[in-house]
Amino acid sequence: MDELFSSSAGAAFAAWGSNIIILLISYSTIAGVVGAGGLGDFAVRNGYYRYQPDIMLATVVIMIILVSIIQISGSRLASFLDKR
Repeated sequence: MDELFSSSAGAAFAAWGSNIIILLISYSTIAGVVGAGGLGDFAVRNGYYRYQPDIMLATVVIMIILVSIIQISGSRLASFLDKR
């Protein structure tokens, strides 16, 4: 187990994990738009259908911030674990 986190394989695993989390957020947002609930459903129902662009904009900004935080933390973890 120590070899995993002390080599570049650990860095690759950290980068892969952050990309998977970002993909799950985007897929759940798309699923929410088509009726599965969640953040995408909230943005469409309260922002688009009720003509409240501030709600829709705030939801999109929250999604962008969430993805950015995950991407930055995953990249920093990968660079920390990469011992090259």
